[in-house]
Amino acid sequence: ILMVAVLVLLLVTTFLSPIVTLLQHLGSEVLPAWLAYALGTTIPRIVSLLVSIVLYLLLFFLLPHDRLSRKVIVVSASTTVILTETMRLLFVYYMKHLSSIGALYGAYAFLIGVSLWVYYASLAFLIGAEVGKLYKERH
Repeated sequence: ILMVAVLVLLLVTTFLSPIVTLLQHLGSEVLPAWLAYALGTTIPRIVSLLVSIVLYLLLFFLLPHDRLSRKVIVVSASTTVILTETMRLLFVYYMKHLSSIGALYGAYAFLIGVSLWVYYASLAFLIGAEVGKLYKERH
């Protein structure tokens, strides 16, 4: 079931990407420049957040052996999404402004960056699961 859910999400995001691009293109022709720019930057961000929320909701619904309440699943998924997005912003800032990984490692910098991101994402997922566990125990 989890593989089917992830496959459906992947297909939805694959089909949403051209639709969002089309809406951005149409918006830039019809709308004022400032509004088209605002929509061009916020629509992809909102779509990305919605896909992340749905994915984490599915993961926290399907992975545990025990049946969790909807509140616990929402708390866990929300915590994970907030942590992931915060880490993403910090990671992008670090890689753009503070890191000299590219100068030190050259082509291997990509592998180091991906390894760090996988570590951060798994850490956010585990923290979200622990917050959900604490919420379940206390409520």
